Amino acid sequence: RHGRWGVAALVNPTYRIKDLLYQHGDRWRYDAVRIMCNPRYRGTALRRMLYRTATVSGLRATLPGSPDAQRERHVQSLSDVDAYGRRQPRGVFRLRGATPPRAAINLSNPPRQLHAFRQALRGARCKAFGHSSLVVVLRAGDVAWATRSAAANLQAIS
Repeated sequence: RHGRWGVAALVNPTYRIKDLLYQHGDRWRYDAVRIMCNPRYRGTALRRMLYRTATVSGLRATLPGSPDAQRERHVQSLSDVDAYGRRQPRGVFRLRGATPPRAAINLSNPPRQLHAFRQALRGARCKAFGHSSLVVVLRAGDVAWATRSAAANLQAIS
């Protein structure tokens, strides 16, 4: 955060909404699995969407009533198969490309994921800003100096 302006620079190469929803890029599957098993993402809309749409070990990932820590441990205990069909060591998932055959974690298709993401957003609680608030969105690809520059511009106009 930056001073009284509340400017926050969040660096997170994993939480890329469009890439994960539409399964774009080389890392979308790997990052989706990271979101499912890392405590940092508890309560996020992407995580809710992934658990609502994925299958884990052939079962729906949504385990009603199971605590987040239990779900995380279960996902961490799994792995993908390599190009020759051999099971990889525990916690090793394909970094690039689509879901491999006989994968322990199968992610849904983009239309189903988008629908589930919309449902997850409906239940989200976001802080309401007043009419005098200005929200500036900086993408993950934006450079760090852009945040400092935005804060300096805010100070100049006040």
